[in-house]
Amino acid sequence: MLHDKENIFLDEWDSGESLKSEQECQANQWSQEFLIPLEYEGELANLKYETDVIDFAERIGIHSGIVVGRLQHDHLIDPSSMNSLKVRKSIFKA
Repeated sequence: MLHDKENIFLDEWDSGESLKSEQECQANQWSQEFLIPLEYEGELANLKYETDVIDFAERIGIHSGIVVGRLQHDHLIDPSSMNSLKVRKSIFKA
């Protein structure tokens, strides 16, 4: 949504190696602020329990899985924590 649709942006290669371009960093920053506005960012570190995450997500109007992903990305919780609040969707059809 931030950059033109003519380019393809990959943030990870087959080997799992991270590929960080300037556009990718800008898109990550934009999406962080779009999904969880800056005015709520200070509350993230206090979300230690699933019930806290669910209440926070409902209050700001997003899915709890988005909050969990942000907490994991920001290293505020372990990558294996609260994954039950995420919903896995496949974009590929077999």
